[in-house]
Amino acid sequence: MGKIRCTKVFAYGSLTNQKFVERLLGKKVKMLPAKLKGYRKIKLPGRKYPVAIKEENSLIKGKTSS
Repeated sequence: MGKIRCTKVFAYGSLTNQKFVERLLGKKVKMLPAKLKGYRKIKLPGRKYPVAIKEENSLIKGKTSS
C-alpha cells in the first residue's frame, strides 16, 4: 500500500470554524492560527463568500491544519 501524504491547508472565514470543518471532513482536525502573506480578501458581485487574490503587502488572517 502506498504512503499517505498530508497537506497543510490554509482556511479563512467560515472554514475556520472548528465544528464546521470537523463535520465537513468527518474527522477531528487540529487548526492553528495562521497568516497568508501577499493576498487579500475581496467580495465578488453575486458571490456569497470572499475570494483571495494576490496583493503585495497584504495578508489574510485564518487558520491552517496541522
